[in-house]
Amino acid sequence: MRKNTIIAVIIAIIATAGICEAGSLYGFYKKLVKREKIATVREYWTEDLTGKILRTRGDDLIIEKCIGTVTNNKKDGHIFGAGEYDYISYKHVKGAKKGDVIYTIMIHTPGGADVDEIESRFDFIIDRTAK
Repeated sequence: MRKNTIIAVIIAIIATAGICEAGSLYGFYKKLVKREKIATVREYWTEDLTGKILRTRGDDLIIEKCIGTVTNNKKDGHIFGAGEYDYISYKHVKGAKKGDVIYTIMIHTPGGADVDEIESRFDFIIDRTAK
């Protein structure tokens, strides 16, 4: 049952992102397999995810999705529709440049209670034409 949940999560990530770097996905799979329990998998867009949901997630696996843009040459970014918490760093995104639009999937650590406790993150450059 547990492996089925893990496989379902990985399929959801691939389906959501379209493509994924195999090494990163395999590393994520290995982390999930080590978990003793995952209650439920819940998926949110950033604008629908609240601090309360994150602080009370218990053993649920929270998948957060967002779309943002690189705002400067330091690879700082802005998340579309995120309200006042719209900052994101794209410093680790290879090849990202000012103006690029990036689709990000963040996996919040099950069992955690901090809003910024992210276990894995996947970034995909989806548009290089935005300015």
